[in-house]
Amino acid sequence: PQDELIIVPRVIGYAEEAAKSMLITSKLTPEVLYAEGPAATKNQVTQQSPRENLEVRVGSTVTITINTGPKQTAIPDVVGAQEADARKALLAAGFTNVDSQQATSEPNSYVRGQVTAVSPNVDVLAATTDKITLTVATGQSQMPTLTNMDQAAASQVANRAGFFNLNVTKRETEDARAGEVIEQSPEAGVLHDRT
Repeated sequence: PQDELIIVPRVIGYAEEAAKSMLITSKLTPEVLYAEGPAATKNQVTQQSPRENLEVRVGSTVTITINTGPKQTAIPDVVGAQEADARKALLAAGFTNVDSQQATSEPNSYVRGQVTAVSPNVDVLAATTDKITLTVATGQSQMPTLTNMDQAAASQVANRAGFFNLNVTKRETEDARAGEVIEQSPEAGVLHDRT
């Protein structure tokens, strides 16, 4: 009979289908709403109305809210931007957990503070609460070995490593060919700001 009263079961924490099945078995009518929420309770009932243990008529509607998980957004392309600008762009897109790390190797075209990579990658859909890591250029390269080369070859090797402003001091010596690099500063293998 429609006048019969039934106690509303607790369905918070259940998956959608299990919650609907419990309500139907209890002679109640489920109505489902969806809302964004934390990842920990994704795909679970996070709210119900009326609440558990209330007496309602058989056939009454119980509204349940299913957590669809955190909002997902595509990561904007911030590669090449300065770190501060990249952080602003990510914040504007809704990302609240942005970290950064120094690049361990980087193309010679990047200057100090420029973003060389983003993890997860650009255009990937990520929850706005997910950690986004920026890899930031140091603006440094390892100084190549330039000794025992002629000046033109040494200049090419230095340029490939990102060093363009070479100061050449000529010195007479009996131990080397004319035009050969006999000494360099900084030394080979040292990390140095690209110029």
